[in-house]
Amino acid sequence: MRSAVISDAVWYGSRAFNDYRKPAGVDHCLVSVCEVSQPSAITVVCLHRGLGERDFAPGETRLLQFFHEELGRLVGRQLVSAMESSPEKLSPRLRQTLTCSVEGDSEKQVAARLGLSPTTVHQYVTALYRRFGVQSRGQLLAHVLRRSAHGEWRRILRVTRVDP
Repeated sequence: MRSAVISDAVWYGSRAFNDYRKPAGVDHCLVSVCEVSQPSAITVVCLHRGLGERDFAPGETRLLQFFHEELGRLVGRQLVSAMESSPEKLSPRLRQTLTCSVEGDSEKQVAARLGLSPTTVHQYVTALYRRFGVQSRGQLLAHVLRRSAHGEWRRILRVTRVDP
């Protein structure tokens, strides 16, 4: 809670409050910082109350901490992390390779569909493993399928669809 860090007298006289928070119509804030499942990664949740609203109560602080600790364990696993690679950031060939793999093609079949050598396709698949932090084809496909509910993956993979 802000009030645990800085006194009201200092806060309401500060430039941060008067130049930024007051014009935005916000005052009290509650911040939670939590480590997530990825090494050296954190998530931050900030809740704000409008000008003239009451400060956060200790019970609300505990509830946010509990919620954030539970949620933080899921980031990078079941939930998508902001640090995670996006399919839009893949090169066209990596997207095509991923699309073919999701459609069930083996590396040899991907090579035949895309007119590439099996060695090149294997290098692309290895690059996908590194990009998404997985170590097997099954993990890669599970990673993509879990995130396909977010629409972004489905849209990107559909756009880069490769016809046989």
